[in-house]
Amino acid sequence: AGAFTSVFTSPMIITKTKQQIQNWSFKRAALDTYRRNGFRGYYMGFGLHFTCDCFGRAVYMLTYESMKRQFARQKGDENISLLDRIASAAAAGMICWASIFPFDLVRSKLYMKSFKSDVPPSTLDGILLAREMVVQRGWTSLYRGVGVTV
Repeated sequence: AGAFTSVFTSPMIITKTKQQIQNWSFKRAALDTYRRNGFRGYYMGFGLHFTCDCFGRAVYMLTYESMKRQFARQKGDENISLLDRIASAAAAGMICWASIFPFDLVRSKLYMKSFKSDVPPSTLDGILLAREMVVQRGWTSLYRGVGVTV
């Protein structure tokens, strides 16, 4: 599911990030991306986006289903309460974000850098950026802001 949806969500994420950073309308952000880099601009750093979507959805679903089964085992009943489902979803969301946060952070930084350039970055640029962050500020730099997100 993540692989399929990432093809559609990548242009939206790039446009949304540009809106937030440049303080532009959706239309202006989308048109600027197309003018600078053509259709390819909507898929810059796609490997990072793909990883966030695929890996993140897998972690979320695995955690959610595991938590639901655990609640069902504890109660001895397959029908768990709404509160148990909400707790399962909340835990799954937190674990999902904690696991993909470094990819999301690097993706956002890569997008920010790309807005100042006419050359769209590649996934390799994202890997190099992550390496640079770790060398300069350590592994914890990949988790800056995770507390607010989770």
